[in-house]
Amino acid sequence: MHILADLVAKEDSTEDEVTEEITRAARLKAEVTQRLVAIDEKLTAVSNMSQPEANTSQV
Repeated sequence: MHILADLVAKEDSTEDEVTEEITRAARLKAEVTQRLVAIDEKLTAVSNMSQPEANTSQV
């Protein structure tokens, strides 16, 4: 967001430059979110593998 603040502060920044930076920031946020979800899924899978099965019902 520092880059965006710099662009907004510059009087000669164009609307397109600001729009491009917002779009870039949104793409980066989406990419990081996807990576975090993948990491969380892996950690959950490892955690589930290391725990014994709980409350298995017998019929």
